[in-house]
Amino acid sequence: MERYSTECAIWSTPATFDRVSDGSVRRIDSPRSDGEYRIDDDTSGLLQQFGLMNDFERARLTTRLIKRRQEEGGIPEITRDEINAAKNGQPMPVSERIDQVLLFFHRHTRMLGDGISINLNSQNGSTPYDEIYDEISRLHRLLALSESVGWHELKFMLDDLEKMKLIRNTSSNDRHVYVLRLPGFERIEGAGKVASRF
Repeated sequence: MERYSTECAIWSTPATFDRVSDGSVRRIDSPRSDGEYRIDDDTSGLLQQFGLMNDFERARLTTRLIKRRQEEGGIPEITRDEINAAKNGQPMPVSERIDQVLLFFHRHTRMLGDGISINLNSQNGSTPYDEIYDEISRLHRLLALSESVGWHELKFMLDDLEKMKLIRNTSSNDRHVYVLRLPGFERIEGAGKVASRF
């Protein structure tokens, strides 16, 4: 199936899509929403209305999509009911947000001491495009999983995780590199948040 470039209907960030069924429904794959979702043209237009949702409500809608993928499988659809539920829902508890960040690092660490790099600047001329895209996608996925509205909120959590000695920051310029430390592995594994890899 052919994919086309588009913007995430929730966040207006880079995404891809294909048309499904009768052509009025799009299946969008957005790193900023941590995966695929379905949305029809009317609902997409509704989401673009100024003032319909603030960034905190968009973050809660993103969390609802992620949880539906995990619990139900398949590709969730954004409907008016989903939008209303996100607008009236409660934010994710901070402890769960922190665990989501640590889980992300755990999943993307192949061996102890590996760094996870995220890039805030898509215009870095010395870094290959594919590498920049991967790093920006990681940033968007971390924002989605931690129910963060932007980099400033995620960075606040990362700074505190570093103070707690759960991660180590080896960043430079716009390229941020974080290493999950042994206490970070222990927190996630001790809480039974991850299955054994073996």
